[in-house]
Amino acid sequence: MTHQDALVSLFDRLAADGTADRYEALHDDVARQVLEAMEVRPGHQLLDAGCGAGWVTRRLGKKAPGAQAVGIDASKAMITRADDVSDWTSRARFECMTIEDIDFPDGRFDHVFALDALEYVEDLAAAAASLARVTKVGGCLELVVHRHASAPQAKAWSEPDGVPMHRLDAEGWSSVLEAAGFTVVGTEALKDSREAAAFEATPIAPDEATRDAALKDVGVLWIRATR
Repeated sequence: MTHQDALVSLFDRLAADGTADRYEALHDDVARQVLEAMEVRPGHQLLDAGCGAGWVTRRLGKKAPGAQAVGIDASKAMITRADDVSDWTSRARFECMTIEDIDFPDGRFDHVFALDALEYVEDLAAAAASLARVTKVGGCLELVVHRHASAPQAKAWSEPDGVPMHRLDAEGWSSVLEAAGFTVVGTEALKDSREAAAFEATPIAPDEATRDAALKDVGVLWIRATR
């Protein structure tokens, strides 16, 4: 089985068993912090790379009047799920494609958002270059990474998932983005600001201690870049 086959198989399963729907509750506060910091203006075009069930895409489409959001994912099951739960009021649509081979014109998007997506790609350089190609000059990238080198509890995530994953520190991720044509403007460890949230196990947080270590102790790596 190729890397791509394993990746699609994994996320098809996560879409089917309901795990994808539970990611919104797990990542809600971290995503909120990033979304609130994004300066989305009326009419802006936004890309959610590795959108899963599309909950971030829908929020992006509501950021400003006339803003349009597109979510892409390699898993057809995820795209189907995203379409099924879409409220049709957020100006969000979904298409099945890989991050390494994004089928949109050069400079299409004002903002690109990627939450726990680039860790999974096989060719990281190609994926970063693909994102840079479709980002407008002056546009922004928000990269949010749970599986980073400062998060020791995430080291074994690729084993139960069955897909090899990248695990870089802030400097490593920044180097990849800079080589692709982005300019990194900041890195930050985001921590979940909520009180004790109801716990539901997921592949990246199989128990409450792992969830808290990832979201509250070490934090999630947020890298901001411009094109």
